[in-house]
Amino acid sequence: MANWFLAKLIYKINLAGKKENFEYDEQLRLIEAATLDEALIKSNQIGFENEFSINNKNNNTIKWEFVDVLDVFPLPKLENGIEIYSITNVQENANLFEKMVHERAQKIGLQYKIA
Repeated sequence: MANWFLAKLIYKINLAGKKENFEYDEQLRLIEAATLDEALIKSNQIGFENEFSINNKNNNTIKWEFVDVLDVFPLPKLENGIEIYSITNVQENANLFEKMVHERAQKIGLQYKIA
């Protein structure tokens, strides 16, 4: 019987010649597998299969290099409104953080024309 898992994959975005301040891409992937071990194996396969390189407008190579699978979580029965991921963090400036949240929410609402 197949189960669903949520995997967090980490990629390093590597600009040729850049030696510091690397960017990392965290991706959440839905994985179908019979067991947690199988989900981890599939997550790693997906990570390596999705590495790629492109050249930017300055003809510098940018590589998405798979780092590792950070987490794999079993998901409960998939249904409307279930929580699939949560992270709690501390913000030094609550007002600034909430302002950013509201601004992003407003942009989403405008983009999808939600009143």
